[in-house]
Amino acid sequence: HIEFLACLQQHAKDRLLSCTESPYWVCAYANNQHELSEYVTDDPNLSAFRLAMDRSDGVVSIVDKGAMCFSRIWCCFEVFTCLESSGRAERAKYDVYTAHEHLHCFTDKRGRPVGPPTRRRAVGITDGYAVSDSQWSDYKTNRESHFPSMLVERAMSLQLEEAQASVESDRRHIL
Repeated sequence: HIEFLACLQQHAKDRLLSCTESPYWVCAYANNQHELSEYVTDDPNLSAFRLAMDRSDGVVSIVDKGAMCFSRIWCCFEVFTCLESSGRAERAKYDVYTAHEHLHCFTDKRGRPVGPPTRRRAVGITDGYAVSDSQWSDYKTNRESHFPSMLVERAMSLQLEEAQASVESDRRHIL
């Protein structure tokens, strides 16, 4: 859970979100995982999961070192739902974070280091600029360069038809 929290803390810092005014909804904690039939219907678009996403400003996927979320059908549904964003005035943002200790160096507009490097426990790839990027593409590139390339490769090699679900009927309904 420490790595999970590190990812959410870094996401909040990058997006400049208030920890008290910007709640995160976590499906695994919000739904009783042993009684999912209460929350999941034959139509995934009517599930409690989807209804919560419709009320959000965006989605953050927390990716473990094995990139398991890219092999799970509900996680793939989450990404699709966020990126598709039908019925919304504005498309929801989709960010991906992972626990990855690294030294991050802040730079000025000329690429020169400003101050000592700071140790970070997580890194993310954000949908567009994060507020902390100050609309500066070099800063975004530098911030995101620490994201492990193996996880990006895993995401790009996703075969949706091979994604798994704990309940086979969920997989069929989502596909």
